Amino acid sequence: MMKKTFIFILTLVMLFSCTFAASATEQVFDSNIITEIEYFEDGSYAVTTLKIFESARATNTKTGKKTKTVYDSNGNVDFSVTLTASFSYTGSSATCTSATASKSISDSTWTVTTSASRSGRTGTASYTGVQKVLGVTFDTVDGSIIISCSNTGVLS
Repeated sequence: MMKKTFIFILTLVMLFSCTFAASATEQVFDSNIITEIEYFEDGSYAVTTLKIFESARATNTKTGKKTKTVYDSNGNVDFSVTLTASFSYTGSSATCTSATASKSISDSTWTVTTSASRSGRTGTASYTGVQKVLGVTFDTVDGSIIISCSNTGVLS
């Protein structure tokens, strides 16, 4: 069901991507999944999805997995970066206990470097994507992905 919903949303994005202004965003909510779509002036776009996992063993712990997938103007995936961050919370405080970054490259003209860090109630993944063809740099994309946890365990 979720896969069909995502495909439907992605199809709509591809159909209407040329009519949106630069860096317009929208959010789609579905229980423990939050999706944000960012449109760029050149017709490319990025889809960021946050999935939230409750711990079955430990109380007051949650893990979030936020993936940013970058698409070219034709709707083809260039690359994606994922931040996985775990949190503990008490109701009066929250702490990021771990943060890791991973990448997946779909278009071989791209190279992507990632790093992850955690501080207080926040986990962060930083990335740089560079597109080169025959040694010539065509595009560079820098960014970060952040997951924060509230005192009551709400991830965003």
